[in-house]
Amino acid sequence: MFISILKMKKIILGILISQLYFLPAFSDIEKDMRENCLDYFNKTSRVNELCNSLQNKDGSFKKGLDYDISLLEILLGENIIDEASLSIEKIEKKYNNSEKLYIYKAWLSFIKKEYSKTEEYSIKASNYDSTDLKSYYFLINSYYFQKKYFEVISTYSKISNIKINNDLYYYRIAHSYFNLDQKTEAIENLKKAIEIKEDHSYYYFLGVIYRNLNKFKESSEYFEKAVKLNPEQNYLYYYSLAVSYKGMKEHKKAIELFNKSIELNPNYPENYEKLGYIYFLENNYDKAIEILDKAIEYKTESPDVYSLIGVLYRTKGKFDLAIITLSKAINLSPKNASYYYFLAETYSLLNNKKMADENYIKSCTLGFKDACNKNG
Repeated sequence: MFISILKMKKIILGILISQLYFLPAFSDIEKDMRENCLDYFNKTSRVNELCNSLQNKDGSFKKGLDYDISLLEILLGENIIDEASLSIEKIEKKYNNSEKLYIYKAWLSFIKKEYSKTEEYSIKASNYDSTDLKSYYFLINSYYFQKKYFEVISTYSKISNIKINNDLYYYRIAHSYFNLDQKTEAIENLKKAIEIKEDHSYYYFLGVIYRNLNKFKESSEYFEKAVKLNPEQNYLYYYSLAVSYKGMKEHKKAIELFNKSIELNPNYPENYEKLGYIYFLENNYDKAIEILDKAIEYKTESPDVYSLIGVLYRTKGKFDLAIITLSKAINLSPKNASYYYFLAETYSLLNNKKMADENYIKSCTLGFKDACNKNG
């Protein structure tokens, strides 16, 4: 009768965990343990590293609490949750030492995405041993996933001079700084993440930050790297790269990239909105209207798009369509002063002084200074 692989693994793991209660000091038993460990973890490339962690430098197996903790660390490191939880319970009963287990409870809670518990146990662990970096690592991550960005940075400041070889750690620090509008620090920590691992999402995030700083050349360079490193073509990467080229007024390249993004995802309205605006700047009004109408198809409540289409109709002398479209923009965003101004300008071209004055006054009241100097 054949035993399933899953059942065999459970038997082998049971042998390993049983050592929490009894560990004979015989070499043949230790050899069996070593073979059991290799069998159990033979699916991972870290098999030797994992099993070696159960041994002392002289090759003999660890004993007592050292062995139990090493096995627990293997279980947590491999995300074997149920067995890790059982292991914590057994160690707690066997040694009556809850304090030493705080860090492992924090680790287990983090794996289970129980972030408030991770926070609780991490604080207890750091109080028990303030030199254990793992407690700060899990505490920072627990704050991050609870969106407590100020607490993330406050905790990070205590250990910022210590380098931790984990790219996601620095990414989350950077993201926290970004959410607190501290962009320089966000850039600094993203670059630390990239030193550890060149990930396309890190380059993309750098591009976003530089774009927010209106540094379009730098942002385009990082977006280019994100595009090259991404194994799957991402329409947002091409969109973001196109926006950077638009910011540099390199319209031909921007148009090419917006069209690439549309090819990858034809349902993303911002592509059409930005592309239509470029055609407007290029005085290609018919093409601009055609593209902006596409944006309306996918994003029906977009007052800025309606406003731009209205201005384009006015420029082409289609005043009735301009009034209809600008009125839609106002209905969607009745406190936008510029929309009333554009509508007033349209009525002015039609020599409708009453409606022009009415909209100039409304625009002026809402704070559009150019409208205040108009007499209709």
